[in-house]
Amino acid sequence: MTPDCASTTTSTALSLIACLIILTQFHRYLSFGPVSHSSAQEQAASTLRRTFRI
Repeated sequence: MTPDCASTTTSTALSLIACLIILTQFHRYLSFGPVSHSSAQEQAASTLRRTFRI
């Protein structure tokens, strides 16, 4: 079974978003020290929900 275009695009988008979130959190950590992980995760989750309308 070959992966269809939509699923490939979705997984690529998810990978890009994950990288962006990691880079953002890393940058924040370097700039401001440790941030509260719960709020960071909530922010990431809401971003994903908005992007994919989950």
